[in-house]
Amino acid sequence: RSALATKTWLSFWARSMHEPGLKRLQKINNARLYSNLRYSFAQMLPQAEATAAARQTAAMIDGFWLRSALSLDPAESFEAGERLCKQFVHETLARAGA
Repeated sequence: RSALATKTWLSFWARSMHEPGLKRLQKINNARLYSNLRYSFAQMLPQAEATAAARQTAAMIDGFWLRSALSLDPAESFEAGERLCKQFVHETLARAGA
């Protein structure tokens, strides 16, 4: 959550749209995040629900992270996004009875 790490990730994301090598690394990073989330959700949810929950969670992580990086108060924005992601995960598992 350091300012330097945030700037580095923003630069990486921006450049990955235009540089094939970085684009490949970004695809690998996205696939790994999705795979890890799907695996974890699949421990407690049916496969189709685990897949949907993993996609939603990955999108929330990326979206809230980007919003916090661009925020005037990155730390507060990050914490709010983290709370909302965790709330989504808990509610998703609770609806499934997990």
